[in-house]
Amino acid sequence: MDIQKLAKDLLLKYELYEFPVKIVELANKLGFVVLQQNIQDSGFILVDENDPFLIPGKPDKVSKVIVVNNTDSPLRKRFTVAHEIGHYLLYCADKNNNRGLFAHRENNAHYDPNEKIVNDIASEILMPYEILDSYLNHLIPKLDIVSDELLILKIAQDFNVSESAAAVRLDKYYRGK
Repeated sequence: MDIQKLAKDLLLKYELYEFPVKIVELANKLGFVVLQQNIQDSGFILVDENDPFLIPGKPDKVSKVIVVNNTDSPLRKRFTVAHEIGHYLLYCADKNNNRGLFAHRENNAHYDPNEKIVNDIASEILMPYEILDSYLNHLIPKLDIVSDELLILKIAQDFNVSESAAAVRLDKYYRGK
């Protein structure tokens, strides 16, 4: 799977190929309602095209919902929404699989290879390789001191992601992924 192409095509299709990516707007354009609830996990996705469900406060039934933990930081919520979109792209979109429930616990994410793929998709959606490449090529010549720590801080700030997400993305950028 070409994750860079997948993310770029998706963002271009919905005219969101810029930073910071408007992740909730992307979810909405994919047909999702994004809710914040007090849950144990960071988030989960519900997709059921065959039997839509009622959401309190929504007048119509919906078939796609992303739920994020309302106690998480805004940056964590952004990544969670992107992560759940990754589940949708990997398991549901264009695969005749219109019914599914995908959830995960963060402490198991690094052991499940599918969670790693979904995290890679989320990272690519929030910090697309080509945009990051252009950003760094313009930023680095302007800096007096170039360090990974400074680059991580700038990426986190400008792409509206956590420092840990920026650090992982920068590492993958250096490896050409």
